[in-house]
Amino acid sequence: MATPFDNDLKKAVNLLRELVCMSFDKQWNIHSAIGSKYGELFVASELREHEPIIGKKRNELKGVSRPTSSDIVLYETQKKVEVKWGMLHHRDGDYYFDTRGKIPYWGWGFGSKGSQFKNSKFDYCVLLAATKNDAEPKHIFVLTLQEMKKGMKDRISGEAGKKKKSYFIETSDENNFFDRRLNTKFGIQPLEIEKSLLNRSLHKRRWEELKRNGLLKD
Repeated sequence: MATPFDNDLKKAVNLLRELVCMSFDKQWNIHSAIGSKYGELFVASELREHEPIIGKKRNELKGVSRPTSSDIVLYETQKKVEVKWGMLHHRDGDYYFDTRGKIPYWGWGFGSKGSQFKNSKFDYCVLLAATKNDAEPKHIFVLTLQEMKKGMKDRISGEAGKKKKSYFIETSDENNFFDRRLNTKFGIQPLEIEKSLLNRSLHKRRWEELKRNGLLKD
C-alpha cells in the first residue's frame, strides 16, 4: 500500500518531468539542473520498497557512515546510491553533440578528481540515460563502487575546448560511436565500464535486482 511519502515522490517526479520537457520545448536551458533532481527522486520512487532516505532526513540516520555523501540511502539494506541523470545530446548547435562526431549519445561527469568513487561515497551509481527531449530514462545502468574504482580513468573531455582532464562516462545506441569519437579533436578509447554499458540486458537485470532486493549480490 502506497504511503504519503510514496505519493509525494510520485507527484514530484511527474512535476519535474514536465519541467524538463518544457525546458526542451521552450529552450529554457534548465533541464540539466532539474533533470538531476528528477533522477534522484525517480530512483528513490522506484526503490521505495527499501525505504529510501533523501534530503535532510539522511542526517538523522544512525549506523550509516557519511549518510549525506550520496543522493539516497536505502534504510532497509543500508546501501548508499548515487544518481546521475544524462540528457540525450542529439541537436546541431549542442557543443557535446557537435564535438562527438554528431552521433546521439549520453554522458555523465564525475569531476576532475573523481572524489565520489575514490572516497567511497556510495555503494552503487545509477546512470539514467534520458529519452530524447524528455526526462524519463530510456536506459538505466547500475555500476558498483568497486567497478568504478577499478575502471575509471581521467581523460580529456574537451569541454568548452579545454584540455583539462576529468572523469566521465559516455555511451550511445549507435554501434560506431566510439569509432567516430576516436577521430574527434579530443578522441578517446572506451573504458571497460563503457564497454559494459553496451550490454543493455546486463544492466536491465541489475536494475531489476536492485529494485527487488535493495542491493546486488557480490
